[in-house]
Amino acid sequence: MSVKLSKTVIRFLLKALNKVGLLKFLHFSLPIQVDQSHFSIPIHKGVGLHNFFMDEWWMVDILHLFKGEISGFTDVGANVGQSLLKFKAVYPKLPYWAFEPNKTCISYLESLSKKNNFAQVSFHPYALSNNNGSAELHFFMNESTDRAASLDSNHLKEKEIVKSSSVDIKSTVESLGFINQTNLVKVDVERHEFKILEGIFRLNKRNPILVEILPMNSEIDKERINKINQLISINNYSLFRIEKKEMRLRSFTVLALLENDHSIDQSDFLLMAKEDKKLLNVISKHV
Repeated sequence: MSVKLSKTVIRFLLKALNKVGLLKFLHFSLPIQVDQSHFSIPIHKGVGLHNFFMDEWWMVDILHLFKGEISGFTDVGANVGQSLLKFKAVYPKLPYWAFEPNKTCISYLESLSKKNNFAQVSFHPYALSNNNGSAELHFFMNESTDRAASLDSNHLKEKEIVKSSSVDIKSTVESLGFINQTNLVKVDVERHEFKILEGIFRLNKRNPILVEILPMNSEIDKERINKINQLISINNYSLFRIEKKEMRLRSFTVLALLENDHSIDQSDFLLMAKEDKKLLNVISKHV
């Protein structure tokens, strides 16, 4: 006899296991549905739970909008694979490339991919920047896969750094030279996005870009916003803020410039080359 537990019951059991300190010793899998696809989520000592409690469903909606218009997905800042699951739910046969400096996350991504027999996936265990070398990845939560981990030590000024670890960094220009114009690029790198965007624009592939651009957290950080605005303008890109309702896509708002004081829940943007009339027409129906 098989028993199917509701997500609410599973959530309660997971919290109970965590409270008594058992979750960190367990290895198991949980089922999840993303769009119309069913996946198995491995949970290794608590790693992978963010995938079971999936959020930011608006990305699935955007992927559907671009159906037939994109040829692959480049994930800069992949963490434990929420974007991987969403992309493979909509485009199971298209190629996916992940760039993630946290080796615990890379190991999990490989496990997740193997568990679900994903085709055409590639995982790269380093961060992208404007040079080659190494840097410190700073953790602000006591989690091995901290989603807020950043190369910027001032990323979360209200929180102390829990730990830091040395990670490899490689040039964005060298690492993303393979992508073509119809490859959708996602950038989620906790205040390190300027250096990534700078490299993408230097490639001149004119890709559509989904990017999280966090609001400034100090007057010094204001320079990051100003530099990104300059990049968007100089490279002749259109800027859209992604508006959501209950985690789903509601619409797009056309912006002339990023605001310095936008809120944390208005930090997701779509950048589109102004000459890409086909995709811009798709977006314009939802403005």
